[in-house]
Amino acid sequence: MSEFITAFSPGMEHVFRQRDLEKSLIVETGKGAPGPQPPDLESGVIELDVPTRPTNDDDDEA
Repeated sequence: MSEFITAFSPGMEHVFRQRDLEKSLIVETGKGAPGPQPPDLESGVIELDVPTRPTNDDDDEA
């Protein structure tokens, strides 16, 4: 049936392929680190953690 629909609406082929892909994907929750938290947009403040660059003392000598 999906081949008949995609003959008249080529964009639907992507939809059918995406649905088939999502059926086969497995997401295991609870493994690994929690990851970054989403920003709280209602508070009006966002904190950014910027990693420090390693200092290279050899550049100062030149």
